[in-house]
Formats: sequence, C-alpha cells, structure tokens
Amino acid sequence: MGTSKQLLSQEELAIDKTLADVRFLVMARSFQSAAKRMGELRRHLEAHLDTEGRLVPIFINRTGDPGLLALRLHKEHEKIPRRIESACNAITQWDSSRALYELERLSEALSAHHETEDELLHPVLDDLVPDDLDWESLRFQLITH
Repeated sequence: MGTSKQLLSQEELAIDKTLADVRFLVMARSFQSAAKRMGELRRHLEAHLDTEGRLVPIFINRTGDPGLLALRLHKEHEKIPRRIESACNAITQWDSSRALYELERLSEALSAHHETEDELLHPVLDDLVPDDLDWESLRFQLITH
C-alpha cells in the first residue's frame, strides 16, 4: 500500500513508458503501431482528466481553492487534449519530425500537470481517498453518484 501520490507516480511512469514506446515506434516509422499506442494513451488520459474534473468540486468544497487549483486544472485540461490531438495528427500523417515535436510538447504539458497535482491536489487527496486508490474504481463511483 502507498499514498495516492505514490500510486499516481506509478501512473506517471506508465504514461512516460507509453510516450517512450510511441517515440520509438515513430522513429522506427511504425506509424500504425504508434497510432494504436496513442489511442490507448488518449483513452487513459481522458479517463484520468474526467476523474480529476469530478474531484475538483470536492476539493473546492473542502479547501475553498486558495491556490486556484480549479483554474490551473481547467487550463491544463484544455491543453492536454489539444497536445494529444496534435501528436495523433502528425502520426496519422506519417510525419516523424512533427510527431516527435508534438510528443515532446505533450510530455511537457503532462509534466506541468503532474507538478500541479503534486503541489495542490495530492495534499488534499491523501486524506480524501484510501491509500489503495484505484482510479478506475474512483471514476466509476464519481460517475454513479
């Protein structure tokens, strides 16, 4: 068992590994496989962003949002899907240079997002959710309530 921050770190490692896989596939000019991996990453990130979006009202209710987390997350939640879309477009057009550039921009956006989570969201989540946090279960619970 670990804290939600530790579990999210595992999630971050999985995302980083997927991005590394996609970069490798693009450099190997295996665009169909790269597109498939990007599709998997897109679905994962969309679910994660949706869950976070559902947690924000709980966070604001508990804290009053002194660090303006809601505004920062809103901006990041708009930027990340755009970065994903740009990377996917470059991959489907078999444009290696542009795909690698867009993947780097996506990686930077995700890094900034993880910093926001670490700085503002995790301290509240650690006492809001159990140590054995399962994001899929949490997402299901938030959707059904």
